[in-house]
Amino acid sequence: MCDIDIKEWQDRLTDFEKIVLQRIYDQWKETGEWPKSLRLFVDVRDKGDLYDMAENLGYGFITAGNRGKSGEECKLTVLGIALCEGAEKDLDNFINFIKYCTEKYIEDPEDAKVSSEELKKYFSLSDVETNGLFELVRISDTVSEFRSSWSKTGDGKYSFGIGHNVLKYERIKNFEDYVSKSEKWYLTPRFGGTYGQKFADEEKSNSIKIPQSDRDINDIVDEIIQKRREINISFNSKFKTNLFKDHEMAILGMRKPCSNEEDFNNRIQSLTTLIDEMHTRELRKYVDINKDGSVNILEAFLEVKLPNYNKTIITNLRNIVILRSKKFPIHKDDPKFITALSYFGFQNFPPDWEKLWKVVLKKYLESLKDCMK
Repeated sequence: MCDIDIKEWQDRLTDFEKIVLQRIYDQWKETGEWPKSLRLFVDVRDKGDLYDMAENLGYGFITAGNRGKSGEECKLTVLGIALCEGAEKDLDNFINFIKYCTEKYIEDPEDAKVSSEELKKYFSLSDVETNGLFELVRISDTVSEFRSSWSKTGDGKYSFGIGHNVLKYERIKNFEDYVSKSEKWYLTPRFGGTYGQKFADEEKSNSIKIPQSDRDINDIVDEIIQKRREINISFNSKFKTNLFKDHEMAILGMRKPCSNEEDFNNRIQSLTTLIDEMHTRELRKYVDINKDGSVNILEAFLEVKLPNYNKTIITNLRNIVILRSKKFPIHKDDPKFITALSYFGFQNFPPDWEKLWKVVLKKYLESLKDCMK
């Protein structure tokens, strides 16, 4: 966990980093939305390279998407927001939001949910502030790991389920307490973290070998990234929209080791974030559907536009989503979870969580490959 304060982090920023972070924050603060990466890249080009800066700071603070790709947004996590001037109220809102979610989860751990309309009323937020808060929660998710699902309706309203990891923040009183709970894995060494060091450090040692399972997972994730890009290119050509939204933090979470049940819950949450984050508003233009949920909307779209599609695409995705259990620890008498477990070839409970994670990733990759056929 992190034990460094925000003031020290701010002192470690370069002038260029301060300028860019502040510009991103100011737009988010004013509009509730993130700036386009290409626009920002061009605007600050005389002072430095946006994409290099984002990579050097790391996903724990900022994401800028793929270099040169149109439509990408430059986003700050709540830790990135904390590095900006004038962010005190936003940090307070974020902490109060976590406290609120914790209370909701304790009250009803089986079905804890929160909506944008609920927060707007409870915290007396404007529409811009409400949208901005939800955008901040969404991009900060893999740092905090406390939401279990996510949805956005056609009218721009948000809702999400609250996961068991929110209890990690049950006793926090302020933002410094929150920072102390953040994982070092997402922060670069400059900010007291270990991001980017794991494999490099291990390869320097003759006595320590990178586990083959870690290499296998990273290879699968790399292929997933490539297939998602190919699908987006194909969809954009045919339907004038990407299918998938980019979510670097979720990708980063998927690369982490998975050795026990809690790890699996966190990894599956990262993967289902990718499933949730589709351009469903654009897909809805092609279909008449009253249901919400990215998988339902994708299924309706495929039925209309690609009627000969492989049905296992949807079956795989639905079973992956089922594995995103609301309970922790998972109960062996949870019928939906056990059925999904069987679908992935595991008959006994508890399963080998590491092997299950690898199989689930392969099934997701299988669905991506089938989308290309």
